[in-house]
Amino acid sequence: MDLFEFPTKQAKFDRNAPLAVQMRPRTLVEFVGQEHILGEEGILRKAIVNDKITSLILYGPPGTGKTTLAYIIASVTKSHFDRINAVTSGISEIRKTIESARARKETNNIKTILFIDEIHRFNKAQQDGLMPAVENNIVTLIGASTHNPFFAINSPLLSRSRVFQLNPLSDDDIKLIIGNALKDKQRGLGKLKIEMSNSALLHIIKCSDGDGRRALNALELGVLLGKPDKSGIIHFTIKMAEEAVGKRQVVYDKNEGAHYDTASAFIKSMRGSDPDASLYWLAKMIYAGEDPRFIARRIVICASEDVGNADPNALILANAALQASEFVGLPEARIILAQAVTYIATAPKSNASYLGIDRALDDVKSSRLKQIPAHLRVGHGKDYKYAHSYNDHYVEQEYAPDLPAYYNPTEQGYEKRIKERLNTLKEGDMDNTPKHILRKKMIEKRQRTSYDEIATKSEEIKKRLFELDVFEKSKTVMFYVGKGDEVQTKDMVLESMKMGKIVSVPYIENSGNREMHASLLKNFDRDLVKGEYGILSPKKESYRPINTSSLDLIVIPGVCFDKNGNRIGRGGGYYDRFLKSVSKKAILIGLAFDFQVIRDVPHDEKDIPVQIIVTEKRI
Repeated sequence: MDLFEFPTKQAKFDRNAPLAVQMRPRTLVEFVGQEHILGEEGILRKAIVNDKITSLILYGPPGTGKTTLAYIIASVTKSHFDRINAVTSGISEIRKTIESARARKETNNIKTILFIDEIHRFNKAQQDGLMPAVENNIVTLIGASTHNPFFAINSPLLSRSRVFQLNPLSDDDIKLIIGNALKDKQRGLGKLKIEMSNSALLHIIKCSDGDGRRALNALELGVLLGKPDKSGIIHFTIKMAEEAVGKRQVVYDKNEGAHYDTASAFIKSMRGSDPDASLYWLAKMIYAGEDPRFIARRIVICASEDVGNADPNALILANAALQASEFVGLPEARIILAQAVTYIATAPKSNASYLGIDRALDDVKSSRLKQIPAHLRVGHGKDYKYAHSYNDHYVEQEYAPDLPAYYNPTEQGYEKRIKERLNTLKEGDMDNTPKHILRKKMIEKRQRTSYDEIATKSEEIKKRLFELDVFEKSKTVMFYVGKGDEVQTKDMVLESMKMGKIVSVPYIENSGNREMHASLLKNFDRDLVKGEYGILSPKKESYRPINTSSLDLIVIPGVCFDKNGNRIGRGGGYYDRFLKSVSKKAILIGLAFDFQVIRDVPHDEKDIPVQIIVTEKRI
């Protein structure tokens, strides 16, 4: 039986012939898949139906219909049809075929279609040998290849051919192919009584990986493994399907929960720095037939979202793994993916970039858009300061007005260096800056921090304060209850009172020298009002002065502190005079957001430094 005769004859079902051969589509109506080129409006379908075939290359994975299309063209076309297999044919056979085609055209004006299976196997000389015949229309070339023709086929030959890419068959396509084989009584298994379980069908579909031939081979082998029951019915079970495809079933439906649960476990294992769990879920996805590109995309996202600038190389390696795995393909791609996964899993972690862009997007979506500063606009930049002209290639200027801190580098990996550099740049210009200017700068910086961030940072500071040994041992504590742009101490006051500590707050006596005093606090909500400089003070009628010599701790949130404990805040004069009158046994504790601890604060002999500074990141 030669190639031309096969599709035109109605052969009887022969159990000795492979089911995949028996069920080969004979017409376009029977052909399954490739709707993009063989649908009702598909360009290749029209060319076949109208006998207008030009030289073309059919490119795609095995079992997607390349050779079947050649059979159909052989059945429909009015041209003579010759077939060559690039694996077994040489240049002499090509020349012989072309000479026959030339004689056929000159004598009887009959066109010749030359089908070359696995054309990528031809070397450059063999491909060049086809060129004159294709260029002079002696033959119409149809090449089939599993390799990308843009890499495997010579450019001159490729430029004279139309390339059609065949895609892996969809799950629905495979299901239809299996269904047709089970129903067809002439060429398929329709004469047998087969009851196939849905799990067995899904397993064969998944393991076929878009290959129709592989699906029919598995179906045929599974049926041969089955034994009819007393009623003559072959029960095609999941166990038979596993044996037929040589692969155990893994619960992993690409469109249902197991798929998303596995992907979620995979990502969270990398985020959680567990390389063993990460490799296990990677192995499950590979074994279940997951698209390597899907896996690689998850790795790339994790590299940026969860590692970020803590290790900038993670994203570079993940992106390289994406490209390399697509180029190499499975099974070797598993090695590339595993390298990327273990690197991401063991890298230091930071989600600062991820959080930063989400905060910025929220502001862009929900707030009025900021105006671009005039000095940054095209053609209006006469006041623009060119950063490279300054020390450290940095100069302070406005790049966007009144923004909060979107990007907050962590202490992890390389990001710690980034944080140190940013702090150095932002603090470097504050050296020897007058107090009032420095105070203004820090207030402006604080005001760019959102209230949600204030609450989060203040809660962390409270935890660190309460962990201090001196706080646990203290009996009497005075808290400044500061303004909205300072560390929030209200919860600290309330929890300290619940602990049984004697809590007081400061107030300024308006008579005489306007001295600061401490008042015992009984009821936070009823007793306090907004007093001097925005801090909460007791009402005059509720003043209950406390002996300052009994204070164990004084807790002060300030605008900013330096690393020696010097403070810039509001009402500094009252603050300093008051502290000089307090017994030296009281420990002075300053509270500040991490960015408010700067290198140096200008001070003089009258300033009284605090002894401990507590921030959200360090003490």
